Amino acid sequence: MGRSADAEGWTVNHKEDLAALVFWSLVQARVVISDWKADYSRRRRHSALGYQAPAVHAGAWIQSVV
Repeated sequence: MGRSADAEGWTVNHKEDLAALVFWSLVQARVVISDWKADYSRRRRHSALGYQAPAVHAGAWIQSVV
């Protein structure tokens, strides 16, 4: 199994974990889901970005443009 498949498997498993959570309030649900989305969208590494996190890739791109 390649890195991309491993990452996708991890994502699928964690989406299921997130779905299985019991939230005690709407505020708690919003905080937990917001944190998960931030991690999934900004901090996890993407194969399309050379296995860099989007935030790291963006920072390097900005430095190369300036």
